[in-house]
Amino acid sequence: MRAGDGCTDTDSNPADFVTPIPTPRNSSSTAASCGSAPPSSVSQTAGVDIDIQPVLSLALERQTISFGTAVAGDTPAPISEQVTVVSNGATGYTLTVHRSAFAPQDLPLGISLNGGATQPVPIPPAPDLVVGTKSSPSAGNGDPWPTSIGFTGPLPVVPPGHYTATLTYTLIG
Repeated sequence: MRAGDGCTDTDSNPADFVTPIPTPRNSSSTAASCGSAPPSSVSQTAGVDIDIQPVLSLALERQTISFGTAVAGDTPAPISEQVTVVSNGATGYTLTVHRSAFAPQDLPLGISLNGGATQPVPIPPAPDLVVGTKSSPSAGNGDPWPTSIGFTGPLPVVPPGHYTATLTYTLIG
């Protein structure tokens, strides 16, 4: 009988044939499979990924600005808030700011841009205050816009309590 269940063919008869214990077979016996036909095609997969950076991004120096405790007539010291802009847009961008009114009663919140005079921060529907513009893409680490948040004058006489507002910086590319 041919060795390897009839599948061995090395062109050497002593290696290709063996004398097994007789095992009768007929046409209904299961045929030995000597392997499959060579594949007509093969496939492999490769993972592909890419990280797409935003065209515009905005980072604040601090997420919360707290002036602590004050009394009417005080003008709390301004607090720095550096805004960093990253823009990949060829035409540049404009950075603006607006705020909500303080609750329960409004207070005169302002912003100083690049060390200049403190200007009132507008409340919608008034147009946003332009912090700055640039007509080209930002530098590698972004463009810093140094600002200070403070009050445009002494705090008015208001009932004691906790007063809150929200500043919103908007980046338009």
